[in-house]
Amino acid sequence: MSDVKKVSDEFSAGGQPTPETLKQLADQGYKSVVNLRSLDETGALEDEQQHAQAVGLEYVNVPLKPTQANDNLIAKVLRELEELPTPVYS
Repeated sequence: MSDVKKVSDEFSAGGQPTPETLKQLADQGYKSVVNLRSLDETGALEDEQQHAQAVGLEYVNVPLKPTQANDNLIAKVLRELEELPTPVYS
């Protein structure tokens, strides 16, 4: 998990997690995962929500494509981040 960047005590960011990475995140005390990829995007983990929930992580998917970002979508991401148990990985 060398690509995890801690932004604050409540939030870290990094690459696409694998099932093993999700387990490591849970073991390290993370409580939630926010996936900003669209589910059809190359490299997306199939059944990521099930993998995350299986290790006790809350999971939210808010597809955020840079070419389609708008104020409403950004506000939705921020709401999710405020409501999820921390720390959050995205």
